[in-house]
Amino acid sequence: MNPTDTVVVLSEETVDFAAAWALLRRRWWVIALTTAAALLVGILILHSATYRYTSTMVISPAQTSGSDGISSRLGSLGGLASAVGVSLPEGGGGAAFKLYVEGLKSYDVAQVLARDPDIMHHLFFAEWDAATRQWRRPQGAVHGFISAVKDLLGIPNLPWQAPDATRLQTLFETQLMVEVNARSPVVIVRFEDRDPAFANRLLQRINNTTDGLLRARAILRTNDYIAYLTAKLRTVELTEQRQSITQTLGDQERIKMAESSTRPFAAEVFSGPSATSRPTSPKPYKLLLLTMLGGVVLGVAIILLHARRRSHVRVLAIQG
Repeated sequence: MNPTDTVVVLSEETVDFAAAWALLRRRWWVIALTTAAALLVGILILHSATYRYTSTMVISPAQTSGSDGISSRLGSLGGLASAVGVSLPEGGGGAAFKLYVEGLKSYDVAQVLARDPDIMHHLFFAEWDAATRQWRRPQGAVHGFISAVKDLLGIPNLPWQAPDATRLQTLFETQLMVEVNARSPVVIVRFEDRDPAFANRLLQRINNTTDGLLRARAILRTNDYIAYLTAKLRTVELTEQRQSITQTLGDQERIKMAESSTRPFAAEVFSGPSATSRPTSPKPYKLLLLTMLGGVVLGVAIILLHARRRSHVRVLAIQG
């Protein structure tokens, strides 16, 4: 036994760094082996990994100058309208854009997109059996290992559920990235997928669906206002109130026409969607570097722990 092996650890609190460095230099081959093994693991991971591309779409509030003007006029009529019990909608495109951002990951949007089999089969491809055209529970060693780990840790193993709107919303919550900057008028939406063309299409579908749902709700609300004002006009006899209701009714009709146009309602695409030309994950060089560093750390730990164990054994032998 080389004496250097026994003086790496002088006590529980003291380490002989010179002896430790000498030991590491002499046992360099252990570090080389662990580094090579870790590098091999990294290479195997890269060969089996699914490379993914990131699609980016920049969204800005829809230009609603015409409806903003109508909203201003409705604001000036608020006093007269309230006199006959009319509750007018809150104007401005800012509120609609905020609802749009919140709606990107909503259940309602996922519910609409879940009706598209192409989207569901692509996102949950591991659970789709193209031969039988049915969803199937994931099988294989990986799934069994995950279930065993959950049982060991006491984590509930929930019953398998075929992909639906709820699972699609959960996927959006974890994989759909929405970047909001209070100092910027735009919102950046990103999605990562193995197929860059699909990622682009999905972002466009999410945008169209979210904006379309907000438009439909706004039209429904405006129709309710129009129906209420029309019925109220039949019962009001005062000339001043009838004029106020008639003017408000006309404004509501113009709002409905603006909402029914083909222009974006709450948000419009400022840029994109555009996917990266190269994969964004996994990052090969970063992964290989991390695995090599891990191999070095593992090799150092093995050498020092082995030396410490031999040192303790020798001390016990001397004391015995």
